[in-house]
Amino acid sequence: MQRNTVIQALMVFKALVFQNVPITPRDRLDYSSHAWICMMFNARTFTDHSKGIVGEPALEGVHSDGSDHTMTVFLDSTNMTPGSAVTFLHDNKEATGVPVSQVDPALIKARVQHRDFLDTLVFIDHDHKHSVTSVEPRCASSIARRDMLVVFTRRPKMAGHVSGYGDSMARHPQSPMQIPLWQP
Repeated sequence: MQRNTVIQALMVFKALVFQNVPITPRDRLDYSSHAWICMMFNARTFTDHSKGIVGEPALEGVHSDGSDHTMTVFLDSTNMTPGSAVTFLHDNKEATGVPVSQVDPALIKARVQHRDFLDTLVFIDHDHKHSVTSVEPRCASSIARRDMLVVFTRRPKMAGHVSGYGDSMARHPQSPMQIPLWQP
């Protein structure tokens, strides 16, 4: 994935969007560092009613991801209804874990839906909680599928941070990726 120029461009885009945007610091992250830790993964969600599987992109309900910045990018979908997989940004007053069907409408701050290739949502994770509705099939006898790229970015951890087991500033030995963006 590191050699993909679209991925590289998305990472630069995200860095430039969030440059100098103030954020509320999270506990045990090193905000004196100029480095960023990035976690990126593909998320495939599918619904197959014939097997009793309902695709929930955010099964945990209303939540925050624990990053400084979150970016979600639409890659593809098949057999998905137009009302599927809607993302809601909530005021932090909304209770964590509440199913999207039970949220307080007054605490919804934004509604976003990824529909087309590379539709992208970027937000400051600590400023809003979020939730996503389920993936529903247009044709109930076929599988509905949605593919997303999810990118979390945060400052490096300090001692005692929950991610201490896996955080590293070392480059991957076979597929290193570093995007130096020196700012004056």
